[in-house]
Amino acid sequence: MWVISAVVGLVLNGSWLAQPERVTPVHARDHGFSLIEVLVSALVLSVGMAGVLPLVFGSVRVTRAAHDTSMATWLAWQKAEELRLSEDLAVSPGDALATDTDGYVDHLDQFGQPSEAPAPYTRRWLIEAAGAEGAVRLVVAVHHAASPGTPVTVATVRRREGP
Repeated sequence: MWVISAVVGLVLNGSWLAQPERVTPVHARDHGFSLIEVLVSALVLSVGMAGVLPLVFGSVRVTRAAHDTSMATWLAWQKAEELRLSEDLAVSPGDALATDTDGYVDHLDQFGQPSEAPAPYTRRWLIEAAGAEGAVRLVVAVHHAASPGTPVTVATVRRREGP
């Protein structure tokens, strides 16, 4: 039998002693991942995460700032409506929007509830005469502790009903 194999090997391969090909089972060649493959994939993952993390943190920061601005806007409109519906409005001192003036300032927590002074939100309002007879100008400014230089301001004019 080996003679036939040798002749076939000579014809096909040019060798007198051609050996039949050894067939190895599939599982014998499957040894998993090499250490280098694992290290390269970990490096690729690390570089990808390093690029994505600043975007995630930035979006969280911007979302928080948007929430704070929305809450400040809501608090300003709430006070403006309260003042607009009030029957007795006393003209406030001229610096009521710049400083904490008794009777013209609220300190509010993150839910809009009254709180003690240092609170996340400081709401100040100004009431002043507005040209036309009986008209008053109402200005409400809400400052957030995280961004003290940029208040949310709402202004409206109300005509006083009176004798």
